[in-house]
Amino acid sequence: MQVTINNQIYTYSNNIRDNDKIRHRFNELATKTFGLSFENWYNAGYWTDKYIPYVLLDKDTVVANVSVNILDYSLNEERKRFIQLGTVMTKESYLCRGLSRFLMEKVLEEWVHKCDGIYLYANDSVTDFYPRFGFKKFEEYQYQVHTVSSTGIAIQLNMDDKEDVSLLLKAYQHGNPFSALSLIENKGLVMFYCSQFMKNNVYYCEGH
Repeated sequence: MQVTINNQIYTYSNNIRDNDKIRHRFNELATKTFGLSFENWYNAGYWTDKYIPYVLLDKDTVVANVSVNILDYSLNEERKRFIQLGTVMTKESYLCRGLSRFLMEKVLEEWVHKCDGIYLYANDSVTDFYPRFGFKKFEEYQYQVHTVSSTGIAIQLNMDDKEDVSLLLKAYQHGNPFSALSLIENKGLVMFYCSQFMKNNVYYCEGH
């Protein structure tokens, strides 16, 4: 779809996953901006319809994006759907042209009445941007606990081995018994992390 933003024409799309040309251009911008590529994730079959990039293209180049992550949770045994916004990025030479604002407004218009909440993680450089769209700042907390050594053995799983991946996903299906908020039905998101930059940090304790 063609759209005009500040007197310039762009192509707008939220259906890029299986469009090789646009997906590769999206990956180019993600790699340059965040050092991330979604191509291996896509090729492994883990990119599902729960991850939706909303992009603007200038001719054949993806110049801006806001992605929607559809996350279903069990919250105190009640199912909830939240939307996490991510991969918010604009090509450097296209900054300050209203492209991110256009995409944010499109996303919020589509999803605000279709979920139980929308959130994102913002770094310090953009904390003044998101409140313009109704977002409120909340503090993040990190908890830790001291553990006692036991006789159990943690085995590192090989995320290139199908049997080890199957073991991880089987454990994931059991949910998190220690949390009131547990992610459900989203192995794609689990494998986004565990098949890429956290692939060497997956361990299994037999019998636990």
